[in-house]
Amino acid sequence: MAYGGFYYPFITVGLGQLGLVAEAAIRAHAEKCGVTTRVTGSGKPKNMVPLIDELRAAGHLNTTQETYWKAVAQLRNYLFHPDECPVYSLGAVLFHLNTLTQALLELFPKAVFPPLSGGLDKTPSE
Repeated sequence: MAYGGFYYPFITVGLGQLGLVAEAAIRAHAEKCGVTTRVTGSGKPKNMVPLIDELRAAGHLNTTQETYWKAVAQLRNYLFHPDECPVYSLGAVLFHLNTLTQALLELFPKAVFPPLSGGLDKTPSE
């Protein structure tokens, strides 16, 4: 999305990639909550909306979260399978980036990130 200021279609591509981040988050949340992410028998990954439905049915998402994540799935599907060629502005994408960030923080409020590798987290004297 960094080059989107020069060429707006890159911003739209970046928005589509945020859809992939959202799907990965739903899968990780399902695994964390003990909801299976694969179809029984075939072993294929479940689609995003059925995972959202199962998370809601199991009480791991509230109604507002369910509605939001389903809207994200619809936007992701629209961007990856368009009937036309949408082009979004940076302002529109930043709105989606902000709301996705908030939704991710609701799913993973105590996310633990590993320390930086390569000595970047050390002082020069070490």
